[in-house]
Amino acid sequence: MSELKTATDLIRIKQQKKEMSQNDIDLLVKGLSDQSIADYQVAAWLMATYLNGLSQNEIIWLTQALRNSFQHSGIRSLEFT
Repeated sequence: MSELKTATDLIRIKQQKKEMSQNDIDLLVKGLSDQSIADYQVAAWLMATYLNGLSQNEIIWLTQALRNSFQHSGIRSLEFT
């Protein structure tokens, strides 16, 4: 059984140059969409990710999680002009 991770745990994973699990990525995106993760924590995660990068798996999982979050948001489409 895995323990429930906090935003600080997710930041620390990237600071330590480790790979996040798919569940970690899902938790991050859920926290972004429901605003349960504070802006400064998102900024810290983004900085750690910028400095240390994402693995191919993390890129795929993040893309899928963002897509799924967008689909469940009720927004049908965006128009860019």
